[in-house]
This record gives sequence, C-alpha cells and structure tokens, in this order.
Amino acid sequence: MAITQAMTTSFKAEILLAVHDFRASSGDAFKLALYTSSATIDANTTAYTATNESTGTNYTAGGAALVNGGVTATNTSTSAGTGFTTFSNLTFSNATERTRNNNYYRHRHGNSCWCRSWFPVVCGCRER
Repeated sequence: MAITQAMTTSFKAEILLAVHDFRASSGDAFKLALYTSSATIDANTTAYTATNESTGTNYTAGGAALVNGGVTATNTSTSAGTGFTTFSNLTFSNATERTRNNNYYRHRHGNSCWCRSWFPVVCGCRER
C-alpha cells in the first residue's frame, strides 16, 4: 500500500479536453476526501474510491465540498506565467479519524480525480 503525491495522468489529458471547469460561479463541484495510510492512490487513480477512506466522528464518507475561488492567471515575466485555482480552507471540526493523505475529486459525473497528496499539499478532482 502506498500513496504517491501526484497530479493524476487522466487529469492532464482531461484538462486539455476541457472536461474540468474551475470557474467559481458556474464551474464544477469539487470535494476533498481523506484516506488512511493503507490506501493505494497515485497518478494512475482515475476516480474517487471509498476503499481505505478515513472514518470517524465528524467525517462523512465522500469527504466535504470545497469552495472554489476560481481561476487566476499571472505573468511572471514577458515570456512566462502561471495559472491556478484556489479553494477556501476546509475544516473537519472535532474530527477523530486518523488521516494520512487526501484526494481531491470532481463531485458529479464520474467523480474523476485530479490530485493525490500527503498533507499539506493542495490539488484536486472533479465530477462532471
């Protein structure tokens, strides 16, 4: 069992096919699920799974919804720049589960994943 921090391979292709919509007001719904160290998730994982998902007080299977701040693009020079999306902080109040890593995923239409990570790295998945 291993967890490898990665941007999923399927997401890299899906972003070029316009499968994911990160717009704040009209985009897709995204969620964050928490997993134990027994989970096997990596760049080849394509969708949310409940296998080895964390359990415990104040945590619901499937995780919690993320509030999307939309897409930002910035130029760092005349020949380079970057684009990114941000999400509001997510808190699981008084949760008692043991969690080793997380999985961001699109919440509807397939629960496709876009990132697996150990804390505190931020990335994501979407459902269409």
